[in-house]
Amino acid sequence: MEATNYVAGSKPYVPSSPEEWAAITEEIFSGGPNLVTPPPFKSQGLPGWQTASQVQKADVAYLWEPYIVAGSLNLLVGDPGVGKSTLAVALAAAVSVGGVIMNGTDYVRAGHVLFVSSEDHESVIRGRLEAAGADMHRVHLPVQLPKNLVGELPAVVREYGASLVVIDPLMAFIKGDPYKDNEARAQFLTPLTGMAHESGATVLVLAHPNKTLRDNLIFQSAGSIGIVAAMRSALWLTIDPSDANQRVLAHFKSNYARLGQSVELAISDGPVLSYGGERPEHYRGAGLFDTQSSPKPGRITTPPRPDPIREAAKVARQYVEEHGETKVQTVIEHVEATTTGRVPESGAGRVRFLQEAGFKSKPHYGPQRGRDYSLWYLPDDEEAAKEERRN
Repeated sequence: MEATNYVAGSKPYVPSSPEEWAAITEEIFSGGPNLVTPPPFKSQGLPGWQTASQVQKADVAYLWEPYIVAGSLNLLVGDPGVGKSTLAVALAAAVSVGGVIMNGTDYVRAGHVLFVSSEDHESVIRGRLEAAGADMHRVHLPVQLPKNLVGELPAVVREYGASLVVIDPLMAFIKGDPYKDNEARAQFLTPLTGMAHESGATVLVLAHPNKTLRDNLIFQSAGSIGIVAAMRSALWLTIDPSDANQRVLAHFKSNYARLGQSVELAISDGPVLSYGGERPEHYRGAGLFDTQSSPKPGRITTPPRPDPIREAAKVARQYVEEHGETKVQTVIEHVEATTTGRVPESGAGRVRFLQEAGFKSKPHYGPQRGRDYSLWYLPDDEEAAKEERRN
């Protein structure tokens, strides 16, 4: 590394000792007389641009610290039926009446809420809102689902002065391919983010997980990774494995603060989710709350979800181990009759199934030497060794 032109009049050189480095560093950062200062900025600037000094400084605001960021996009992910909509209704009700929210220490000013759902009829949403104690005059529902939600939202938010917007679920309102980052951002995320920043409205987007099991929840929400990236905070709601009436809310992405502790929520009559306190440790996979070792922030492991391909492969392998090489259709019928797992018909899923089961496939020839069906079998050790050497 060279000390190059930091000090007025100096020439590029490599300091010969740590003491010399220390002396140069002290002179640079103490603002001494020999420190070179840049020339004054003389440009008048360009339309649409500003210096950082012209931006009004503001602290990050929260609807529910640190879980839901105000004036930004927030994501709530969970399996169908776990209670995402119920939690969203509870938050909407709290905002509509003002006061204490969820944990009893955060307070919100009473405000208007826009609740857009493609999954529940407005009469059902009303019943849930009433059960949660909402001010019915401050929660607004569309008479018909907007054809262009992000195009209509800014005017509706301005009209009602909405402080919270709930969108349930995300995939119902993205135009184009939600798995293509550029389409998801250009047609939905970017305009939605702009609306939130301009109006100050908090946006809570609900989403289902994808079908791929991964160790990191960041990659488990359906759609492009750009969807999670655009969210300033992301939450995962799952069932407490020790109590079916309890829910655990895990905070797995936070752009402005440390990840919050996992939160316990209880389902009561209504159904209504009520705050049950913070878990002393993050939620871990494998159906346990592990008090001995918590995952690092941002690496919360996946809540337990069945893997139908792996389950099918396990059952199929056991069957072939007992019966030897077997007709493919016979194995599939056995799997379907004895487990909830599934054998994919083709593609990457079929390849993964064969790898999980350790199967090889070969044709069976009938009396006329014509191929009439295929067999699955487990290669012996010698054949497996040859295959390994070939690879």
